[in-house]
Amino acid sequence: MAADRNTAATRFKTLRLGASLASIVGFLALPALARAYSRESLADYRAAKRFQAAKEWRQAVLAYDAALTADPSFVGINKDLGAVYYEMGDHKGALYYYDRYLAAYPKDGVTRTFADSLGVADEVALPSISGPAPLTAEVSPRSGPFNPGFDIRGSVMGIMASGADVAEFYDWYSPSIYAGSTYTGPGSVLAQGFELGGDYGNADGLVYGLDLLYGPLRKDNATIVFPDGSGGTVTEKDTYNIDQFAVMVTPGWRFRLGKSFVLEPRLGLGIMNATWAYSQNYTFDRAAVANGDPSYYTNTTYNASSGRDPGYAVWPELRAEYLFGRFGLGLSVGYLLNTDTEMRYSSSAPGVNVGNPVGYDPSPTATSASIWYLNSSGFSASIYCVWHFQPLFQD
Repeated sequence: MAADRNTAATRFKTLRLGASLASIVGFLALPALARAYSRESLADYRAAKRFQAAKEWRQAVLAYDAALTADPSFVGINKDLGAVYYEMGDHKGALYYYDRYLAAYPKDGVTRTFADSLGVADEVALPSISGPAPLTAEVSPRSGPFNPGFDIRGSVMGIMASGADVAEFYDWYSPSIYAGSTYTGPGSVLAQGFELGGDYGNADGLVYGLDLLYGPLRKDNATIVFPDGSGGTVTEKDTYNIDQFAVMVTPGWRFRLGKSFVLEPRLGLGIMNATWAYSQNYTFDRAAVANGDPSYYTNTTYNASSGRDPGYAVWPELRAEYLFGRFGLGLSVGYLLNTDTEMRYSSSAPGVNVGNPVGYDPSPTATSASIWYLNSSGFSASIYCVWHFQPLFQD
């Protein structure tokens, strides 16, 4: 009997290699199987193959059982179950499933030889094998259309930000209030932005995201031409460079559309900070120069930030993604709502101190400056690419 066992052990190495090759051939034959078995059964079968390749034996058994339950005619699965039980070290369970498989495919000589050798090694007669104890599912092998896992995204976007906040500085620069003046200010500005994010999605489609947003990045310009009161004209050109950045959580839900499309409604919630640089540049006509105006007006740059007084952002958006395997290319549209953010000077300049709120004169009769607030809310659109660390779809 000891000699039989040694002979069987030697044969196992060869037969196990043959069984592994047969399993690979079976996996490559999946397109042909699709013509014979139900879609649900094939989806579970593919999931089981992935679990088996990852040596997640319990999950593989659960998925194979689910495939067989979905389509009892898929009796070839018994061979796969036999291989999994063999890998788990349960030879009795392996023989049980090989026996069921061979009852349907008696001409598979390789599998029969392997099963017979396994029976000799364990001194168990094939007909007396009973079924293995059922496994208790710890995690459902398939509860939705997606494979759970992570992805990483990068995007370039445009935000149609309103220039209404900048225009507040110049509300009283109108010919009816400031006689002889003209004002040209910013309207809506197409700001740019860049985004880097990562997601974890579960099988049902729920997605948890974390995004780093650099933007909106704005550049607003305003021009005022006004008389100096002595027959000269002064032109003031102001430039505002506004950079915003945010950290946001972006939960959402995935919907599968066909074989390659995914639709994702998202809601971003986060904190948004900003930096602000305001430059004044003056030019003078001849009369103003003759009046000595250049010595009175000074080109100045003011800097501010929202460091200790951050604003908040709410960003509902809709994403549509097309998959090329694990790589996805998508479009997003939404509305970035940025709450009013108080800005404070971060460097000293004429008339201001570090830490003071940014202020402006709301009218020519104002006795004190009003606090100014930044707001870059607007519609957004972006192009993004994404890499999924696992196939997104179950099948």
